Amino acid sequence: MSECQSCGVDFEPLGAWHKVCRDCFREAKRQETAELQAEIDALRRTNRNLTARLRQVEPRVQELQNLLREAELAMETFDVGFVRELLQLAHPDKHNDSPLARRVTQRLLAMRGAR
Repeated sequence: MSECQSCGVDFEPLGAWHKVCRDCFREAKRQETAELQAEIDALRRTNRNLTARLRQVEPRVQELQNLLREAELAMETFDVGFVRELLQLAHPDKHNDSPLARRVTQRLLAMRGAR
């Protein structure tokens, strides 16, 4: 006979490894199962919330992907010679060094450099 380490009742152990009585073992497993079930339920709620959020953002992601494809296509078909002509038209020297002419020229130079 051994004494249960949990409740102190005497029980017949099945081996040296057997430290708690059958009732305490069942109660510990029931509690562990309840805790695991609560964790599963919380994870399911989180999953539902994240799935709902994903459904909300998917249209915007698709829209942004389409815009990116359009921009990539525009960059592929952008004529370098046209940028050169725009630079000649917008150059600050031709517009009394205006801030607008400087900004446009800087932007066109950046576009030309990106190619």
